[in-house]
Amino acid sequence: MAATIEIRVEVPEEMARRLDRPQMEIIRILELGLQQYEAAKKSPPARVMEALRETGLITQLGSDILQRYAADETRRRQPPLRTEGKPASQFIIEERDRW
Repeated sequence: MAATIEIRVEVPEEMARRLDRPQMEIIRILELGLQQYEAAKKSPPARVMEALRETGLITQLGSDILQRYAADETRRRQPPLRTEGKPASQFIIEERDRW
């Protein structure tokens, strides 16, 4: 078991009654509360990325893959294609307005 530190905290009487539980339950309650608190402090995009990582839908690329990609001259960013007509963003806005 990890080293422990005693922390004394003053809480309202009602909360003290609700926390009248075995120590292991209180530790679990504190852990869950900290997880919620830390999650609430993260920005929405950070929470989405974390959720995607936890489910395995995205993973960190290995350094070997990144090095191979960077070394491949054919993978350098290509200039944007020049096309006729409206920009794609305009089509997206028009589609949103239809809903």
